[in-house]
Amino acid sequence: MSPTISPVPSPPAPAPANTRMADAESFARRGAALRDFFFATNGATLRRAFEALALPGSPPLPSVPAWDEEEYLFNRLFVGPGPVAAPPYASVYLETERRLMGEATLFAREAYAALGLASPWQGSLPDDHIGLELDAALAVFAALQPDAAGPADSPAPATSAPSAPSAPSGPGARKPAPEDLAPWWNAFVTGHMAVWVPSFLDALRRAGATSAVMGRAGDDLARWLADAVSMGCGAFAQPEQPVTKRGAA
Repeated sequence: MSPTISPVPSPPAPAPANTRMADAESFARRGAALRDFFFATNGATLRRAFEALALPGSPPLPSVPAWDEEEYLFNRLFVGPGPVAAPPYASVYLETERRLMGEATLFAREAYAALGLASPWQGSLPDDHIGLELDAALAVFAALQPDAAGPADSPAPATSAPSAPSAPSGPGARKPAPEDLAPWWNAFVTGHMAVWVPSFLDALRRAGATSAVMGRAGDDLARWLADAVSMGCGAFAQPEQPVTKRGAA
C-alpha cells in the first residue's frame, strides 16, 4: 500500500492592500484620538477626542449625559490636584516604589532622543506620560509606512492637543536610520508600553468603573496596544529597560 502524503497547507493569502491601508488608518486614528484624550485640558477637548474614537468597525460610542462630570472624573483619575487614582505614567507601575520621574521616565526620554525627538514639556510633565508615549509610537508607525518621512520630518498632528514629543531645534537633532525604526518599535512598544499599560488599565477600570467614557477609552487603549504588539519585530539597539518591578516579577 502506497504511503499517504498529506499536502502541505498553503500559507494564508496576504490581506488586500486596501484592507491593510484601512487597518493602518484606523490604528493611527485610534492612537491619535487616545493621545488627545489623555492630553485633554477641559471638557471640550475631552469630548472632541472621545468622539474621534467613533471609527468604522468599532462599537458605537456610549451616550454621555454630562461632560462636566466626565471632566471632573478625568481630573480625579489622571491630573489632580492631589493624589490621582490612575496615574498615566510608566514609572508608577514599573518602579519598585510608586513614584514619578523614575528610571522608566529616563528610559522614555532616551527612546525619544533616539528618534531625534524631545518632549516640549520636559521638566514639567514626565516623559513617560501615556500621551507622550502614544505620540512617539505614532510618529514611528507613520515613518514605517511606505514612502513615509522619518519621525523628525513628520508634520505635527493637526489636533487640539500640543504635538509631543516634538522635533528639537539645533544641530543635536538627528534622524534615525530606517532600519532602526522596527527594532525601536519592538523595544519601546512591546518591551516597555506593553509591560506597564495593562497595570494602568487595571487602575483605570477600578477607579472609573461607573463611567462609560473612561471604560471605552480603556477598552480602546487595550485594543490599540494589542494591535501594536502584533506589529513588533526585531531587537532593541538602545539601552535596556531598567530592571524594576518588571524584572523582579
